Amino acid sequence: MSCHRSDVVGCAQPSERSARRIAQPIPSVLASDATPRCASMASADRQMIGDATLAMNHAWVEPVIATLGLTLVTVLARSFFMLSERELPLPGWLRRGFKYAPLAALTAVIAPEILMTQGAPITTLLDARLPAVLCASAYYFWRRGILGTIVAGMSVYLPLHMVWGW
Repeated sequence: MSCHRSDVVGCAQPSERSARRIAQPIPSVLASDATPRCASMASADRQMIGDATLAMNHAWVEPVIATLGLTLVTVLARSFFMLSERELPLPGWLRRGFKYAPLAALTAVIAPEILMTQGAPITTLLDARLPAVLCASAYYFWRRGILGTIVAGMSVYLPLHMVWGW
């Protein structure tokens, strides 16, 4: 292999005369038959690959620590009320408030999905979600059925979004 006619200065490329060798895979710069000028580049490449490998070997540590920490916090939070041998007395106002927790959680998940796009409030009325929510809400207050509410909302949302591009 020669060091002339290279896209990268100093890297060996096959000459035009060796058509047989072009059909074969080109030896990498890291090969042992590289020229002395390319050998220093190969050494630098090996160092870079070694540094990347070292960094990748420890990349798993943070996600594992985060997962274990979140698991511990979740288990403690969910088992806190079961650790006591007797029932913990809750004030009446807190017991009444717990009745609304599922509704509050559902609202916290659904409202941003309806009223926002990519973290910003909707700025146009030509959004398929708005008429779909109005129709689904109207159906729910009329019939009080969950499945019909979903069907009503989706039957408005899908044509507006997929056919008219709202």
